[in-house]
Amino acid sequence: MFSLKSRNHMCWSWLLQDSQRLKASITVGDEYLSTKDMNKLRATFKMLWRVFQLAFRVHNFAGGHDDKAEQLCCSVSKEMETYPSSFWLELVNK
Repeated sequence: MFSLKSRNHMCWSWLLQDSQRLKASITVGDEYLSTKDMNKLRATFKMLWRVFQLAFRVHNFAGGHDDKAEQLCCSVSKEMETYPSSFWLELVNK
């Protein structure tokens, strides 16, 4: 059986894969995206942000010794950097 930690890591990995698939199907740099596509990207970005926050808290709680959480933080942050900067501004302005 998988531990809860392993299951969470698998779910987070699936989220990263879904994000990459979504961006591959939509041209992210295009200014003329449909509202539906932009909403999908925003929702995925917000979920990535939440996963990053949780993984960062887990990593800090473990005293910096949780390798999976550290790898997840790095992977999610790299993925989030590929999203439009306007999404970051939306998070800040909330």
